[in-house]
Formats: sequence, structure tokens, C-alpha cells
Amino acid sequence: MKVVRQVFCWMAKKMMCLTDEKAEDKIVDAAPFYPGVEILRLLGAMAVVWAHYGKFRMPVVKFAVPCFVVISFFLGWRMVESGAFARLGRRLSRLAVPFFAWGCVSYIVAVASGAKTGLTPLLWQLSLGHSTCMPLYYLFDMAVMMVVLFVVRRCFPVQVFWCIVGFLALACMCMQYSELNYELFGQLPVEASFPLGRIVELFPSAVAGCVIATGVLCGRRSFTVGVALSVVAVVTLLCEFLVVGKQFGYAGFALLIGPIGFVLMSTAFTSRNPMLRRVRIVSAATAGVYFIHTIVGDVLHLFKARNYWSVLLISFAITMIGLRIPVVRNAFNGRARKQPAGAEALADNDCKSE
Repeated sequence: MKVVRQVFCWMAKKMMCLTDEKAEDKIVDAAPFYPGVEILRLLGAMAVVWAHYGKFRMPVVKFAVPCFVVISFFLGWRMVESGAFARLGRRLSRLAVPFFAWGCVSYIVAVASGAKTGLTPLLWQLSLGHSTCMPLYYLFDMAVMMVVLFVVRRCFPVQVFWCIVGFLALACMCMQYSELNYELFGQLPVEASFPLGRIVELFPSAVAGCVIATGVLCGRRSFTVGVALSVVAVVTLLCEFLVVGKQFGYAGFALLIGPIGFVLMSTAFTSRNPMLRRVRIVSAATAGVYFIHTIVGDVLHLFKARNYWSVLLISFAITMIGLRIPVVRNAFNGRARKQPAGAEALADNDCKSE
């Protein structure tokens, strides 16, 4: 009888585990996501390609990279807040794979086209990410900012954490307007000056992403504030008001407030509609487009066929095909969950913990 009772208890536990897993899957499937964020990522990828291959100047395209930073830390705030080194390690490994892989591919293309020679460009590319495939500096900067925020959050209570990162963000803004940032890094080789200088320029956007995440997780409405901030930022940027003199491309009040406003607007609407989730199929390619479009442009330049639409569409096609290959998808994007949990699904627990 004792053996039978033990077997029965073991089977009951297994059935409870299966039930819990199915319940968790249902929660994950039902969790809302932000279609506005996905659309903003798509527009950002198109804007980056336009900035490099468009026929006329559009100041608003400069919002793209700061928007990517705000979105990345909005979605990555739970990793920072968790204080778990395992989660940080997984996130850094997901940054490292495309950083080194695309860096090597871009070097091969650059050497084959005659644009670069020797090993020095490869060493710069695989260290700071700004030589043969310049957009990859973004991954280096993201890794540095993630580690800084993670370490500060792990070492200090939440109130002290916000005081420290707020002070650092304010110091970064002061460095931008005093041109101290440019004086510190502007004398370095271009392969080092831009990646290092842009950390100072983009760190306030990273902090803003974390702030938005804490607000949205607790259900605070942001649509009106988002619209107001976006309008102010667009007008400010188009009028070239409050512009930083010497910079590395993303400094100033407008390039901080604008992305904050756009991301706030994009998080104001959530949906559980499975049809809307299909936008994720396309938006998943935005990172690949951002990273490979300069390589595509270099190749098309050899055939004298480089223009905005050709670079954009070919970059999207290559990335979408790559995402259909499981090994490539897992290597560059990590093993995805069945459906990413939206912030609102976690709101109650997070707010109660505060």
C-alpha cells in the first residue's frame, strides 16, 4: 500500500505540473503585446536606411536610433530589475553573436570590394563595431549600457538606483551641451570616437526606456503625454532649436524627448488580437535590416544598383529568409517563447511588489 500511495502521489504531482504548464501557456498566449512598438521598430529601420541612402535630408530620421535604445530598455527592464546574472548573460550572448558574425561578414565584403585591406579594420570591427559595418557599434554600446544599469540595480536599492542613473543621465546631457563629450572622444580614431562618444549620447535614452517600463507596468496612461512630447520634439528638431554643436549624431534635448514621446505613444495601445500579432513577423526583421543594410549597399554599389528601395527591400528579404532558418533564428534572436508576455500581464504582480 505504501508503494501504491507513493506512485499515486508521484503521478498526481506530474499531472499538476502538466496542468500548470498548460495554464502558463494560456497566460502567455493571452498576454497583450504592443503593436505600436512593432510598427515603430519598422519605421525606425526604414528611417535608418533612408538616412544613409535617401535622396534628400529628413531630420526626423535621426529619431530612429534613440527610439531603438528606448524600446530595447523598455523591453529589457525586467532583465535589469531581476539582478540575475544568468539573464544578463543570455542577453549579452544574443548581442555578441550578430556583433562578431556580421563583423566578419562585413570585413570579407569590404576586402573583396577593395574598400579595406589588412587586419586592422577587422580588429577595430570586432572590438568596437565601427569599421567595416558601422551600425554594429550599436550592439557594443547596448552591452555597455546594459551592464552599467544591471550592476547599479543589483548593488543598490531601487530608490538609490533611480537617483544614481538619473544623475548619470543628467551628467551625460551636460557633457553633450558643454561639448566635453566631443573633446574627450573626438580626438580618437573614428573607429573608437563614435562608439564611445555615442554611449554618452544614448545613455539618457536607455534610462528613459527603463522609466517608461516601470510606468507602463503599473498601468499608468501615457498616450496624452506621448503625443505632447512627440509634437514638442518634432517642432524642436525641425526648427533646429536647442541643437548641440559638436556631437556624434544623437546628442541633445530633442533627440531625447522625441523618442520618449514616440515610444510612450506606441505603448498606449495593447492588443490580444492574434491577427495583430502577425505584424511581429515583419518587425522581427528590423534588427537584421539595421545591421546588414550597409553591407547590402556596398555590394549593390559594385553593380551600380544602389538606391534606397533596393537596399531596403533586399535587406528585408535576406533577413526574413534568415529568420526562417531555425539555427540562424536561434543564434541571432535566441530561442523565442511561444508568445512574448506583454507588460500588462505582469502589471499586477509588479505593482503589488512595490
